[in-house]
Amino acid sequence: EDENAIAVIIGNTTYDNLPVAQTARNDAGAMYFFLTEHMGFRQDQVIDLRNAARADLERVFGPVPGSDGELKRLVQARPNAKVVVFYSGHGAVNATQDEAYLLPVDAEPYREERRGYPLSTFYTNLASLGADQVLVLLESSFGRDHGTYILPPNIPETKRSALPEQPRDSMTVLVSADRGQRALIDPDYDVGLFTRYLIEGLAGNADLAPVGNGDGQVDSAELYAYTAALVRLGARKTFGLLQSPVLSSAGTEVLKAPKDASASPKQG
Repeated sequence: EDENAIAVIIGNTTYDNLPVAQTARNDAGAMYFFLTEHMGFRQDQVIDLRNAARADLERVFGPVPGSDGELKRLVQARPNAKVVVFYSGHGAVNATQDEAYLLPVDAEPYREERRGYPLSTFYTNLASLGADQVLVLLESSFGRDHGTYILPPNIPETKRSALPEQPRDSMTVLVSADRGQRALIDPDYDVGLFTRYLIEGLAGNADLAPVGNGDGQVDSAELYAYTAALVRLGARKTFGLLQSPVLSSAGTEVLKAPKDASASPKQG
């Protein structure tokens, strides 16, 4: 077990006023199982939120930029903290496309400013945690419409990115899809394509040739290259669509080398 490893896992499946987020429950369950069983995260150092309301997100991350939440207090107790934040659920951009949001289960459609949790606040408060490393993984689509998806195409329809405006020191952010693209489902495992290949990559596959250098560790560059390549391939082969994960990082961060590379996203 890693005493300095802290995680927040959010799976928002059932919304009051929006369609079900199809894979969120399975995504969160698979990531929880993987982190606790294969990556050395203690269960009492994982904040596990399912169907989180806005009040839950504010409690954990802080209600406004610069405010503290439960996560900050956990990090302050560990001088060498390494944090993983995983979110699966709906995301959105506002009408003026100057802000993107995580959508809690009590969000209202097309009224993100009222009930959404702004990504600008999210990133500002994560950057101020004082952790040695923060890895943010967002399995979400950030568009305007959450209704029935009409195929094809899957091309950017929004200008606002879900990434931080500028890379933050010691923070790596991976988002499942580029601006306006839909995050697609892996039909074999009933999880998001992005979640599947994140787990496989962190389990050790991202360190293998041709992507990795085989040094026994998975770094952020390897994880992104592996995940992005296989998500793009899976989306094209299965759906004939575009899905291009995106990355923000101020530098290459070495992630914890797992002991067991046999993890499957079917677990949990």
